[in-house]
Amino acid sequence: MSEDPFQLPTVTIKTSKSPRLYAGHPWIFSSDIRKAPDELDKGAEVQFRDDKRRSLGVGFYNPDSKISGRILSRRKRELNSGFFRERLEAAIALRKAQEPKRPCYRLVNSEGDFLSGLIIDIYDRVAVIQISSLALDQRKQSIIGILDDLLDLDVILEKKDKGTRRFEGLDEGIEFHKGSAEQIPDTFQINDLKFHIDLVEGHKTGAYLDQQFNYDCVSRLAHPGRLLDCFTFNGGFALHAARRDDVTVEGVDQSRDALEIADRNAPPMTSRSSGSMATSLMSSRTRHRRSSQARHPPTTTSFSIRPPSPAIGPR
Repeated sequence: MSEDPFQLPTVTIKTSKSPRLYAGHPWIFSSDIRKAPDELDKGAEVQFRDDKRRSLGVGFYNPDSKISGRILSRRKRELNSGFFRERLEAAIALRKAQEPKRPCYRLVNSEGDFLSGLIIDIYDRVAVIQISSLALDQRKQSIIGILDDLLDLDVILEKKDKGTRRFEGLDEGIEFHKGSAEQIPDTFQINDLKFHIDLVEGHKTGAYLDQQFNYDCVSRLAHPGRLLDCFTFNGGFALHAARRDDVTVEGVDQSRDALEIADRNAPPMTSRSSGSMATSLMSSRTRHRRSSQARHPPTTTSFSIRPPSPAIGPR
C-alpha cells in the first residue's frame, strides 16, 4: 500500500540536498533530484522525499525547468482549489492586520506567502498578477476565480512579461481576465503621495508596492543635505524623501519612460501632510551619455528636487 494518502507520485531528492529544503527553502533544482517517474506530466502535483524516504512536502514538478520542483506545503494535502483559497484568505487577513488603510499593497509575495511563482499586487480595485510557474499557470483560472470572489475588484490584469516565464516554457504578453484598460485609474495613493503608474505598459506590475515601508523609512532617516536615488524608476524613494524641506533629491534611472512618469509624480509644489510647503521642483533635466559602441545604447536620465527658498513659503 502506498504511504501517500492522496496517491501522489514521488520525486526523490538527494539526501545531501535535503538540509536546505528541511530548513524551509521551497525550490528544488534539477541537480537536486535523484529520480522521478518517467510518466509525470509537466506541472504535476507530487510528493518530495529524500533517499531515506523522509517527507519533504508536496508541490509541483516541471522537468523542463531548472527549478524542477516547488514545495507548497510541508504536510500531505491536496493542492486543489480549497488549498489556494486558504492561502489567499491567509494573505488577505495578514494585510488587513498589518496595513488596513493602504489602498495599494502586495497581496501575495510568492515564497513569502507560500505560493512560489505567484505575485499579486492590489492597486485599489485593480489586481495585477504575475505567474512564473508552469503549474500555477495551469491552475490560474481557479486562482483568479477565488481572488475575484474574495476581493471587490473591477479589473484583473495578468502581466506575462516576467523573464523567468521563458524558463518554464510559458508565453509572454498581457491579458485582462476581468475589466479593461479603460477602467484603470491614472493615479494611485502610495503612503500619503499620489503616483502616476502605468499598470499596463509599465515595468513588472507597474510599481514596487513591496517597498512602501522602506519609502517611509528612508524619508525618516534621510539627513539634511543631498540624497541620490539610483534606479529611481517612478521616483518612489526620491519623492518620499523630498517631503522633507531640508533635503535635495536627485533621481537617476536609465529608462527615459520611467523618468517621464517620475516627473509627472513630482509637481512644482509638493505639500506635506501638515500642509506646509516641502519641496519645489527647480529643474527637470535629462542627461545622455551616448556610447560609440552599439551594444551600450542607453542613456542616463535624472531629475532634481530642491528645497524651497525661504521666500517661497513657511518651513
